[in-house]
Amino acid sequence: MRNNSQKRLQSETKGQVVRPSSEQDRIDSALDLMCRRLNKVLTAERINLWHADLASYPVEAIEYVLDAWGRNARALPVLSDLVGMLRTWMIPTRRRRDEPGCPDCVQGWQVTNPTAKKSDWKMVPCPCLTDESLRVRRDPNPLSKGEIMALDSQIKAFCGSDPKKFSNGNPRLNVQLMQGRALASI
Repeated sequence: MRNNSQKRLQSETKGQVVRPSSEQDRIDSALDLMCRRLNKVLTAERINLWHADLASYPVEAIEYVLDAWGRNARALPVLSDLVGMLRTWMIPTRRRRDEPGCPDCVQGWQVTNPTAKKSDWKMVPCPCLTDESLRVRRDPNPLSKGEIMALDSQIKAFCGSDPKKFSNGNPRLNVQLMQGRALASI
């Protein structure tokens, strides 16, 4: 499903996304800022090519990537330089609205060979990374204090004793691993 701000022209055969002029202006200003930082000039033809190449990416991602490139690079980018950064920007993080996840994946990644050893798994990105409509909402109610205490007691019972501690009081164990083992033994 497309944003209301992105509409397709029915007369176009390629089906390119036509951005509103306000979004195109934002991209133009980001390109201009990057060029000023690198002390370079882009022709109108090159700017139009960038608009066509970046048509499928969100404006916020394009602004971020062009800003980062302008601050860190020494030459103008080519499309392949920016595509990896754009894809990385599009991977949801905790700050974004919904974390990735659907019944077919684990945090946005699918295993193509689940019968192999875990170290030999081959992962592919799940479509829910880019299409938020495929995501499943996480349970908003995490474990309560009582449930956490019960899980801690199960871990202690599984370990056979209280965990060893560092001199600063932190435990000397991998809590996530122990929790997983304790839950598996239930």
